[in-house]
Amino acid sequence: MGTFFYKNISALICFLCAVTLCFPVMVSAESDEGELFEKAYRDYLSGDFGKAIEIFDLLLKMYPDSSAADAFLFYKAGSLLQLGKKTEADPDFRKLIRMYPESPYVSFAEKELDSLNKPDINTAPPGTGQADEKQTSALSDRMMSGYIERIRKLEAENSGITGNLLELEKRLQLARKDLAKAVEERDALELQHGEALKEQSARYDQDRLLEVRLKQCEAQTQVLSAKETGHLDKYREISSVFSARFSSAPVTEKELMDIYEKHRRLYFKELQERVLALSIGYSPGDELEKGLMAIEIRQEALDGSSFAEIAGSRPGTVKLREMSLSGLPDWVRKKTLDIEDGGLGDIMAAENEFLLIRRIQSRPVFRSFEDVKKDMEKELSAERESRRSFEQWLDSRRGELPAER
Repeated sequence: MGTFFYKNISALICFLCAVTLCFPVMVSAESDEGELFEKAYRDYLSGDFGKAIEIFDLLLKMYPDSSAADAFLFYKAGSLLQLGKKTEADPDFRKLIRMYPESPYVSFAEKELDSLNKPDINTAPPGTGQADEKQTSALSDRMMSGYIERIRKLEAENSGITGNLLELEKRLQLARKDLAKAVEERDALELQHGEALKEQSARYDQDRLLEVRLKQCEAQTQVLSAKETGHLDKYREISSVFSARFSSAPVTEKELMDIYEKHRRLYFKELQERVLALSIGYSPGDELEKGLMAIEIRQEALDGSSFAEIAGSRPGTVKLREMSLSGLPDWVRKKTLDIEDGGLGDIMAAENEFLLIRRIQSRPVFRSFEDVKKDMEKELSAERESRRSFEQWLDSRRGELPAER
């Protein structure tokens, strides 16, 4: 019987060693369980029942859900019986019958309980005959089947993980290509921006030269020849009529508003840059899933789908927002500055959400009417004052004219 048990255990240990090379974590626990059981069983066969009881107790504590837990209980109770501790063996036999009614050890446990009630009967150690050899073989087969089933499950899981890793690697390569393309486009934009700055500087110099020439022309117009003095009286008469008509009448708020609406571009404040953003919220539990969704969405956008179409196809998961560039967080805004109008940025993660940003056409922003109202009134007052000064100059020039022309 002992030789038969050792052959099964040896085969089991060899099998576990082979599996350990592929699945070290899973097999480690199972190997420990098998080694402890083998040692306890050897102690049991050699008559060292005290050590056997200690190891069977340890197995029951460490592996209470083991498929061999019924065997642990049976051999522990048998060891107690051999030490003459019948009162301690009795509960273990009863626990085996109660918890494992389908166990092949139940019939032997019932016989042992019957023998405990019969005085002066010397019982042989349970598990030392042919029946025990069969039970040990059944235990080894059960443990082997459990290991094989677990290995198959791990192989299936490993196959799925490998497939996911290959898919992620493909998507990573596509993302790297997109990044390289974005870097090239950014460099081209920087070059265009530099050329545009040079052109703007040249135009500014031309405007300054033109302004100087205009001032020179204005100065020359102030010097009137004798032939031109004849027109001064007529102009003064027209100017006086104009002043009488407009300088005395107060400017209403409606008139100011009409002027503001007509010349709104004179009160330009800034060119507000706008972006469209698709946001996907995530939590620690679904971060990987939402990250893969963000990659798919970006690919759809690159293939020509609009942000509105993408958000509409995933209601509740993907949100579409339009916002100013200045309203973005600093680090997001810095990355967005490199995107041209209509361009698509890389995926960014901020505050538990993935962001995909597209630059749209900038929008001019003007100062409000309330902000410029006082400035407009001051300008009109200055214009009236300038007109009075010009009239005074005309009067002085008229005084210089000859009495007879």
